[in-house]
Amino acid sequence: MPKVFTGEQKQAMRKKLIGIGFKIFSEYGIRKSRVEDITRQAGIAKGTFYSFFPSKEALFMAALDTLESESRPLLNQILTDKSTSYKQRLKNTLQIQLKAIEKNPIVKTLFNPEEIAYLTRNIPEQGLSAHIREHNKFYMDFLTEAAKHKQLTTTDIATASALLQTIFFLAIHKSEIGPSFFKQLNLLIELIADGLLTESRFKPRQKE
Repeated sequence: MPKVFTGEQKQAMRKKLIGIGFKIFSEYGIRKSRVEDITRQAGIAKGTFYSFFPSKEALFMAALDTLESESRPLLNQILTDKSTSYKQRLKNTLQIQLKAIEKNPIVKTLFNPEEIAYLTRNIPEQGLSAHIREHNKFYMDFLTEAAKHKQLTTTDIATASALLQTIFFLAIHKSEIGPSFFKQLNLLIELIADGLLTESRFKPRQKE
């Protein structure tokens, strides 16, 4: 029978499971990670684990959401930095996320075709859709703001945001692209940002 937790204990255990998930998913990926390994490190029974997460894939998504939540303040700070142009802000943000793909093991997992196929088969479609929508909204909000200040070169914000998403989807084909992958992706970031945004800095209108 699963252990009964107080509200505070539930929050602490959920956080602990996500932390353990980070380590195990980073080392083994999604497919080779086992719930038994997670529960052993957490000191709980499998039944208790399932009272927090319906599957190891759900834990992976929670770990990914936590990672993105932790990185979002820095990215928001860059995207709202009025000392630089909208174009440069976008380049800086995309390059930081590109470095995360390169260096963070759990993010790398997302760009392994076999791992993605496995994850897609084993979590509800709405879970992935919600994650993609949230990621898309992050850039939609930025592009909408840029358009409002006449810094965007197109009126089709949805297509512009979708274009940015292709940068990350290309990462799935890293092994096919080869050793020059990150060099090519950085060039693509430059070309897309140069095409979508003007170079001028937004200057708020002075009150008369």
